[in-house]
Amino acid sequence: MNLSHIERSAVVERHPVAHFASYWENLRGERATPFWSQFDAADCKKLLPYVLLLKPNAEGHLYYAVSGTRCDDIFGFIYQGKMFGEGLPPDAVADRKAEFSIAIERQAPLYSRNMLPVDGKEYIEVFRGVFPFLSNDNSFDAMMVIIAPVSETHLPKGAASLPPTNTSI
Repeated sequence: MNLSHIERSAVVERHPVAHFASYWENLRGERATPFWSQFDAADCKKLLPYVLLLKPNAEGHLYYAVSGTRCDDIFGFIYQGKMFGEGLPPDAVADRKAEFSIAIERQAPLYSRNMLPVDGKEYIEVFRGVFPFLSNDNSFDAMMVIIAPVSETHLPKGAASLPPTNTSI
């Protein structure tokens, strides 16, 4: 499945991806990419069900540190604690690795709208946002993927609390 990237403006305003995009943009301030140390889950409580958080392990391989409950429902699989690639077809792994590389290289989020094949279910049309975070030494530290069906636009404005921009961190 090739991912079809879109502009941020194509993501519906009240969708979880749009809410997290606003939060991420506010965190980064004047920098290209925010530091992982700036992220506070308490600021995004209503978005946590839509989160897939990937972090590198000691060997540098990505694993799912967090898999939100809504993601678990969508996929019918709990990714949390699993290595990246487990439960995914090889072509999907290659597509996502390429996408992560682009987001890290550009130090910018990528957005997509795709039909997601889900075992035993109809295809689900989703918006996805891929958001890179840096460590305090400016190396890659985390990849936050927000994924939710296109139809999920029920979150109220401000579902993610926007902390004051602090460019000195």
